[in-house]
Amino acid sequence: MAAVPSERPNFERKRKLAKSLLKKIKTRDEHAALRLTWNHPRFKGKSAQDVFASAPTLADCQLAVARESGFDSWHQLKSYVVQLDADPQGPVARFERAVRCIIHGNLQELKEVLLAHPDLSTIRSSRSHRSVLLHYVAANGVENEHQKTPANIVEIANLLFAAGADAVVDATADIYGGGPGSTPLVGLVTSCHPAEAGQQAELVDVFCAAGAMVNGIENDGLPMASALSFRYPAAAEALQKCGARLDNLIFAAAMGQQDLVTEILRNPVSSWNCFPNPFPHMKNTLDNPRTIAEQAFIYACMAGRLETAMALLDYGVDINAGPIRGATALHESAYQGNLPMVRYLLANGADKKLRDKQWNSTPAQWAAWNDHAVVAKECY
Repeated sequence: MAAVPSERPNFERKRKLAKSLLKKIKTRDEHAALRLTWNHPRFKGKSAQDVFASAPTLADCQLAVARESGFDSWHQLKSYVVQLDADPQGPVARFERAVRCIIHGNLQELKEVLLAHPDLSTIRSSRSHRSVLLHYVAANGVENEHQKTPANIVEIANLLFAAGADAVVDATADIYGGGPGSTPLVGLVTSCHPAEAGQQAELVDVFCAAGAMVNGIENDGLPMASALSFRYPAAAEALQKCGARLDNLIFAAAMGQQDLVTEILRNPVSSWNCFPNPFPHMKNTLDNPRTIAEQAFIYACMAGRLETAMALLDYGVDINAGPIRGATALHESAYQGNLPMVRYLLANGADKKLRDKQWNSTPAQWAAWNDHAVVAKECY
């Protein structure tokens, strides 16, 4: 394999990125504006139009670039680069080298680095998020330029675990609020990069075999809830195979456990909800039996569990319910590109004109976003 490209942080390159970002915002580029809503505390929760109206400065764009790069401030980014330049063979530079090996799939060089410096498998990044190398395998929460999944990422992960990374398999970091939602496993099951590379489910197996707590570090089922909420049913199935419990109506329905769903429905409604909602701002969304049953139906459809979905409809669930941001079963099935499920829902009264509350979009638009043209046409 070719040598890893030199991608150490370059301050002049970051300066140019900030200037380019400001220029794009001045031309009312919505994608550029949304980078500020993701990475600048003053613009959190704002729209692109709000960003344009506030006339961001170069300093605002520099802060956004710094946050994208894993630093709390532009000054921290500059200091980090100065440190790397002053000690190009030091521990900070070694960690950067290991990260580049991971994201480019350079297995042999990573072996050499770990052999020379075994502590790399467990130490933390010097960037603000303080992640371990397993967070880079998950490709989530770390700096944007390092969120990549090479074809041999499973071999990379196995190498790290063989070198001792199992000691930090459940390490938390200062990403996404820290705590139980910041472990490598939760990062993995919510990351688009390993999913798009077709490696997510196998990596779940590897992480769990190395000791990752399949039900979360607080034993509340957060990995399963997160995989479902981020629309990765294959990751949820992998968690199930690794022993994740299915002790509530939502999990059981999403995994197509029809007998268990029937049993739970016969139990007192107080036992239905052990579902940890991974979206803090919607903490109380699933707070009654009706909405719990509705979301169970929606996830069953999202995951392609037709018989379970039919059973929940027979129970009396509203086919057009959307307890989380108005996203209905038809929205979710269309996004997954599941034509048989979409046709079943339409034949049984699903309203294809309904719009979700987050994106104000129809199921057809959801299908089109995820490149499912045939399904999108069916929903128009």
